[in-house]
Amino acid sequence: MTSGDATSLAAARKLNSWIKSKTGGDPNKIAIGYKLNGTQISAGSEAAFFAPFAVAAMTDPGSQAWLDALWNKMLTTPVDTSSYFSASIQLQVMITASGNHWVP
Repeated sequence: MTSGDATSLAAARKLNSWIKSKTGGDPNKIAIGYKLNGTQISAGSEAAFFAPFAVAAMTDPGSQAWLDALWNKMLTTPVDTSSYFSASIQLQVMITASGNHWVP
């Protein structure tokens, strides 16, 4: 999102296409982790696992509806203050997705 690096952009777009396809475009179907072969590790939903896909979605102009769905999921998922890891990731993604991040 910030470097303009073509290799990073290609990787982010590939990840974005994969997760959209894997979930049928439904952020509620993003599992808690995936193996390298694409199979899910655990069922359920946690911000540390679904929120970062919003940043990948931001790299693809054709993924606005998917990005909106991810954003809405973040808005309706309360920040888990008992989980520093998950809460930090969710908030950092929301800062980035809303355009409020600092670019050095």
